[in-house]
Amino acid sequence: MADRNPTPIGEKFNLLTIVGEPEYIPGRPRRVTVQCDCGTIKDVPLRDIKTGNTKSCGCLKFAPAIFNQTHGHAKRGAHSREYDIWISMKSRCTRPTSQRWEQYGGRGIRVCERWMTSFEAFFEDMGKCPDGLSLDREDVNGNYEPGNCRWADDETQRNNRRNNRVIEYQGESMTLAQWSRKLGLNENIIEKRLKRNWPIDRAFSQPARPPRYKRT
Repeated sequence: MADRNPTPIGEKFNLLTIVGEPEYIPGRPRRVTVQCDCGTIKDVPLRDIKTGNTKSCGCLKFAPAIFNQTHGHAKRGAHSREYDIWISMKSRCTRPTSQRWEQYGGRGIRVCERWMTSFEAFFEDMGKCPDGLSLDREDVNGNYEPGNCRWADDETQRNNRRNNRVIEYQGESMTLAQWSRKLGLNENIIEKRLKRNWPIDRAFSQPARPPRYKRT
């Protein structure tokens, strides 16, 4: 019987990184979709990569020098951060089995052809990812493509979500996270007050109550 325990997307066995899972066919060995360090994507039996019978897409046997690619980001056992970001970007936009498919490929977000077919092109356009930043789309409804992508910190990304609520107060319009930072109030406290239909002026101006301590 096939092992039906969930296999996390991104788990790596030798040169193969799991990026998805095709539809399971009863009576046949469970298969997963993997991306080889050389960039090849294919479906292979899960048990074969777990036991080590399959270590690569086949390139290791026929072309071991492939891991010294000119871009140097996919060397055997030493992916660069940018290369892993590129793989993850493609996976969530092209693989329905990806854990983040519904937020990306499932709602029509695509990777442009230039980036889809070439890591070198992606790296040429985006450059090295600075420490503490990650890939972000300026237009959250737009595709992954030059002109719509940037390296951004967590706060910038939180303020760029589709479901962000923009609130106008005293002539300024900002997201809840931005108001929380400016006012020095916990974002969850402000959100709870607004859900209770507090007037914005009161929700933003009333200090948070100090925590209550139980008597011992």
